[in-house]
Amino acid sequence: MKTLHIRLCAVLLLCGLLLGGCSHSFPEYTLATGGSTAPTEKQYNDTVQLTEQDIQSMNGGEALLTYSDEGYVTTLVGKYCETPIGTYEDAVASLNGISSLIGLSAGSEFFCVYGALDNEGYTYYTFQQKYAGLTLQYATLKVVVDPQGYTAGLSCSFTPNVGIAEEKTFISASEAEAIVREKFPEPEYRYYTDFTQKSAVTFNARTVECVVVYTSNPEQSMSFDMPFIEHFVTYAGEYLTSVPTSSIGSELSDAYKTDDYFKNLAPATFTGSVTLFDGSVRQLTVPVAYNAQDGLYYLADIERKIMVADYAAFNFRNQLDFVTSADNSAWDGNYLITYYNYICAYDYYADMNIRSIDGFETPILITVNMCDSEGKPENNACFYGLNNGWACFGSSQVNRYGEALDVVAHEYTHGVTRCSMQGTLYANETGAINEAYSDIMGNLIEMREGATNDGAWLLGERCGEVMRSMSDPNAYGQPAFVGDVFYGTNVLTPARTNDNGSVHTNNSLLSHIAYGLYREGMSLAEESKLWFTSIELMTPLSDYDDIYACLIFSAKINGLNQYSEVITRLFTEAGLLGDREQRAYETTKSGCGRVEFKVSDALAQGADTVAVYTAQADGSGQYLLSVNPDRNGRVSFLAPAGTYLIVYIHATQQGNANYGYHENGWAAGTDGLAYIEVAEGRVTTLNDIS
Repeated sequence: MKTLHIRLCAVLLLCGLLLGGCSHSFPEYTLATGGSTAPTEKQYNDTVQLTEQDIQSMNGGEALLTYSDEGYVTTLVGKYCETPIGTYEDAVASLNGISSLIGLSAGSEFFCVYGALDNEGYTYYTFQQKYAGLTLQYATLKVVVDPQGYTAGLSCSFTPNVGIAEEKTFISASEAEAIVREKFPEPEYRYYTDFTQKSAVTFNARTVECVVVYTSNPEQSMSFDMPFIEHFVTYAGEYLTSVPTSSIGSELSDAYKTDDYFKNLAPATFTGSVTLFDGSVRQLTVPVAYNAQDGLYYLADIERKIMVADYAAFNFRNQLDFVTSADNSAWDGNYLITYYNYICAYDYYADMNIRSIDGFETPILITVNMCDSEGKPENNACFYGLNNGWACFGSSQVNRYGEALDVVAHEYTHGVTRCSMQGTLYANETGAINEAYSDIMGNLIEMREGATNDGAWLLGERCGEVMRSMSDPNAYGQPAFVGDVFYGTNVLTPARTNDNGSVHTNNSLLSHIAYGLYREGMSLAEESKLWFTSIELMTPLSDYDDIYACLIFSAKINGLNQYSEVITRLFTEAGLLGDREQRAYETTKSGCGRVEFKVSDALAQGADTVAVYTAQADGSGQYLLSVNPDRNGRVSFLAPAGTYLIVYIHATQQGNANYGYHENGWAAGTDGLAYIEVAEGRVTTLNDIS
């Protein structure tokens, strides 16, 4: 399926950043009776409200609805309005009859972000939510209209029943920054004070008015982690939580004229060889550009608007040091293959009519030689957002990730999902889903290009460092289903120490389903249609129930209904529908037993983790897995029958403190640990820790 993005107005808010264009913006619609900013219990409007039963009747009983923990509809597959939709104003008006279902309160406002028309004749309208002048974090709604002009469904992450009093007091930006600085001192953390803003956020089923403070992410050396952090401080001055993000800020001045960098360049090409990780040699032909003014060749693609520059100069010195050559006779092989693979990823999405990551041809900057502020090389690859008019990607020289098209396309997809979804909450389920989509699309792009014959759906095999297997997740320390060995529960405080709630570990739950569809006979072309369209349907807070509905919706849009039963079966087998937290503790597996204990409420508030080691004959331990206390302080995991050593790692600002399980229970240190016996089908209960 190809999607044509239509610029409804040239001012577009994508990923929280303002892209340049015409001088006027979308009108904002407040459909509340009297336009009140009154308390949350006030109804959005006076229109008679539809029930789920009404919607089922409208769709012959075949509508699909998913709900949030608060009881509001988050995804609806089916017709919900009898009035034809021809404009984005009509799309907003269609919400009148379902405002109670999606939790819209009086005073809710919207602005349209973009519209899209696909080759199947479906139209997508994307809106963001405002209240009392605030753009709400992760609050996105997508209205889908069928080829006949009637509503076909929606997906929604609107903040339900928000009510922010007009005169409510809140701490100042400097006060919020001081609170964050006390917890995360400089210079390790770099602060972006120009972007501190008031907002509201729904997190762990709690809607909170807050001040958002942005910093760098000094711990983003983990492969594919996010380079910035959003810190949320309540209006009362309580540090609430933080989540990694790929972008900073809510606005970007249109003063940045990135297109100007391409104006004086003339197209050229370079053909040369690159020696790959396995010693093989590959011939590549790539576009380059000649600048007659300085007589230099640039590693740049004029048509696609892609340039290569130095990471440190751009990120730490606010300057662009482009990669150039005096005679176009040779280029660094690492730069060359990375650049080539980004072009491949670009072309894949361009074939879907998404040019660049957002569909609006935003120039792409590939920054090489990733490092920290002191110039120390980073072992990483990342998408780090829309910055100074560029869609920015980072590439390291201490690894060979650039050689692997699936890794490069993984990062490129982070940019696409960020823009399509209007941001993402990079924690717990939503973070794992985000990572899964990057793995899935990365693999599909690699296989389309013929860059691998990988029938096992591995990630990174073309750079000599296999990181994950979508066909056999356990092989690389990931779960195949909820509660499986290696499964990580949702956490109260996402942080790098707990993988932000197992976002990398648990991404296999969804990517394994993508492999399952391939195993069941779905072609790569069909998978591309299915997963790409589902991206267009997702919101920043889409959970597994929503993803299931989006895939069923996508199958319907793309004429793939024959796979709906397979999708349902695979989601059921993976345990991804319904109460996943409870299912995780009830799961059994042949040859495995369960270990359980509780941590105190105080510890549950932190970012602690539990390391499990297989006991060796010499008394040492071989690392097996890590698990996290869940939001209720429960630690529960499956492990193959055997003997284990267990260490509780308590994360503090001064560093990690290790507490081992000894004969008399938990104690500081890891010497003389007790042997924990795990028997098949049995639960081993350890002492609680406080």
